Amino acid sequence: MLLMVFPFTFPANYVIDKYGLKAAMYIFSVFQIIGACFRILINVNFIFSIISAIFTGISAPFLLNSLNKVSAVWFLPEDRGTITTVLMFFQINVGNAVGTMFPALWFNWYDVNSDDSDYSQGKHLIFVLVIIQAGIAILNSVLNLLLFKKEPPTPPSFTAQVEREPMSEALLILVKKVPYLLLFFSICSAMAGFNALQSLVSYFVDFGSL
Repeated sequence: MLLMVFPFTFPANYVIDKYGLKAAMYIFSVFQIIGACFRILINVNFIFSIISAIFTGISAPFLLNSLNKVSAVWFLPEDRGTITTVLMFFQINVGNAVGTMFPALWFNWYDVNSDDSDYSQGKHLIFVLVIIQAGIAILNSVLNLLLFKKEPPTPPSFTAQVEREPMSEALLILVKKVPYLLLFFSICSAMAGFNALQSLVSYFVDFGSL
């Protein structure tokens, strides 16, 4: 999934800047639904789980990169920093915490040594888990498609109506800014460490004691 996030960050930014939040949320929701449907077939062949991760990875930048745009379009300038922080907190911290802990708790009582040779009990647990996850993802995506609005009836401030420079021009400006590059690489390093730890947390934490 993470391998797909970086290359699709630039197309996602282009869509958000050129066509707005509604178009980005439409792409995100459609790819989430497709990915969820493929994941349901995990017990048929594991390749479907990989295909699901690809679609989910493609969809992620269309949501993650929209946070600042939501703040800029829907909120007053003095509130945008707080709103962006809150959105990022729930999107990254809460989302990752739930995504990491729930599957571990779900499989906490499962003992592979007591399962049969075909691992039917484990396969059943996986199938029920992905059904729950797919149901939540599809429900959220459908609601997103039906209810999400591109912008409020009236802009919250003058700056919300200001036409931004094209993404290509903005990127050329950014790559010449040393403070931005330092911040960029520090955040990338922090996220890399966080995701590595997230992948290994189930080996370190005894969820049975929770």
